[in-house]
Amino acid sequence: MSSAEAKSLRESGHDVLYVNELDRLKGIPDVEHAENAQNDGRFLVTKDVDFGKLRHIDGIPSTGVVYIKLAAESEGNLATRLPEVIKAHEGSLSWGAFVTVDAYKTRARELESVRSGSQSQPRSPR
Repeated sequence: MSSAEAKSLRESGHDVLYVNELDRLKGIPDVEHAENAQNDGRFLVTKDVDFGKLRHIDGIPSTGVVYIKLAAESEGNLATRLPEVIKAHEGSLSWGAFVTVDAYKTRARELESVRSGSQSQPRSPR
């Protein structure tokens, strides 16, 4: 996520922790970001494909993930589009959905194993 996207989410009323703004979050392993989000009741917004592996292959639990799967040249309207995507999928993100945003569509995949577990309500993206 870029600083413009973080700003757009904040302007839309989300409480955003942006990794590049906080030294304590820079450089920590992805699994720690997932654990922190889970513990804080937040969901993740990321361009890092590794979060898909952590969730779907390694089975690391976390609150929802919004995975931005866009080439740099396709990100022009992402700051505007991202708050709309989160609003549309906020309920499923609170249950651990993995939402993929690409140039043409948004796809949400709910994880039954996460839905059946106990989770706190997320506040906003990290």
